[in-house]
Amino acid sequence: MNDSRRMYLSLYWTIDVADHLLKNAALYYRTWKYWHAPMNHGFALCIVLAYGIYEECCEGMIENDWKVELKKKKTYFEFREILSTQMLSYHPKKQLYPGDEKMRVVTSMSRTGRAKCSKRKEGPMVSLAQLKKAKRYGTSRLCGPLDKLCTHISHIQASKRPLVCAWCGLNTYSVCGKCKDDKGKPIALHYNPKGVKTKGFLCFYNYHNDSCFGLGKNDSNRILGLKRSDWSLPDKHDIQDNASHISSLVDDAGL
Repeated sequence: MNDSRRMYLSLYWTIDVADHLLKNAALYYRTWKYWHAPMNHGFALCIVLAYGIYEECCEGMIENDWKVELKKKKTYFEFREILSTQMLSYHPKKQLYPGDEKMRVVTSMSRTGRAKCSKRKEGPMVSLAQLKKAKRYGTSRLCGPLDKLCTHISHIQASKRPLVCAWCGLNTYSVCGKCKDDKGKPIALHYNPKGVKTKGFLCFYNYHNDSCFGLGKNDSNRILGLKRSDWSLPDKHDIQDNASHISSLVDDAGL
């Protein structure tokens, strides 16, 4: 009797919370078709359950890597809007989820067309355990998505005359052809320099690093309005402080 009473008192409020979230889903419209109401109710239940799973993942109790700070966690309404955007932009032809291959829009296509639309990789793929092991330590080889950086690296060009590096202010013979200044000219940056004074400089990588935005010599003059003579090369503490500042700006702006 006590166990039943304790279970009732600890869980009876969940129905009220679920009803409130179902109401906030706002999946309602008038229709003569009797089966639309239970179908919409089922969709709303899926959204509520998905948000409950999201909240559990954010707590970090299931996987520590999934933990999200309370201020960064999405609210129910934000989660619903993101979910709606993903659902509206998705098409079964992409065949990213199980069951898509059974949809009529896919079965009516030719086999060649299905193979072209499918984005799922055939053959063996890395597992979650292998990925977690590779990202476990700070010395891991995996540093996050670098696709944009790779495009900049592919546009590195050599200069026949010395140019002033946009990060450190010293002469360099390499430029990033993808980045342009106010006059439309490529940005001069040291890229793996071998000179005595500049050997080991990370100017190219720092210039394209979000955490270092505003710390370069050009940025301090053109963006912050400081004098070039007042600029000094930032150390790791300056970069850490600036990284925290940039992170807060990104969170506030929702970028």
